[in-house]
Amino acid sequence: MASSDDEDVKSDASSRTSGGGKKPTMQLSPLQIRFSQKKMRNVFGDNKLVEDSVTLIQAARRSKEDAELYDAAYKLEAPFPPVEVIRWRCKLRDENTGRPLLNERGKEMFEAEESWFTLDNRRLYCLQKAALKLLPENCTADVIAEVRKDRRMREIRKFRTMDNGQSVMVGSVVDGVPFERWDWRAEHANPNRTTADRLVPPTNRKGTGKGKKRQRRL
Repeated sequence: MASSDDEDVKSDASSRTSGGGKKPTMQLSPLQIRFSQKKMRNVFGDNKLVEDSVTLIQAARRSKEDAELYDAAYKLEAPFPPVEVIRWRCKLRDENTGRPLLNERGKEMFEAEESWFTLDNRRLYCLQKAALKLLPENCTADVIAEVRKDRRMREIRKFRTMDNGQSVMVGSVVDGVPFERWDWRAEHANPNRTTADRLVPPTNRKGTGKGKKRQRRL
C-alpha cells in the first residue's frame, strides 16, 4: 500500500526535472503565488532536502531601470527549473472536513476572483522562504504560465488545498519528520519562529551521529 508521502509525490508536480527545458514566460513574486496541495514532503524526488535548496537560491539585485520595470529590486535565481503556474478560482472547502462548501442552491462555491496557483509546491516553498528574507524589498522569479489545456484540467482536479493555497503542511511520515504548517504571512508576523531544523530528517540533524503583486511577461 502506498504511503501518504508517496501520494503527495504523485500529486505534486514539483521535482527537479518538472518544467525542465521550458522557457519562463513571466516574472511573478513568489509571495503572490498559492499552493495547490494541502501538504508536501520535505524532500525532492531525488531525496535532496528542500531546505538545502533554499540556501542555494541567490538574490540578484536589478539595475534601477529593471527594478522600476518589474517593480522589484531583486530577481531570485534558483538551482531548479521555473515553477509552472495557472490562473484559477479555487473551490472553497470546509477547513475541518475538506468537503466543498455549498451555496443555498446546493452548488459548489468558488473564490470571487482568479489567483495564481503553482503546480510545483516544493519549489514554491523554497522561493517563498527566499523572498521572505528580502522583505520589505520586493523580488520576482521566473515562472511558466503556459500549460496545455488537457494538463491544466488534469492538475486542477488534483487540487487539495484547504485554505485556498495560503499555506502548506511540510514534513514526511516516511522520514519521521512531523508536519509543520508554512504560511509566509505568519512567518513574517513572527520572525523569531523558524521551522527549518524541524523539517530535516532526524538522521541529518546536527548531533545525531549520522551525516550532517508582481508580474511581468517576458
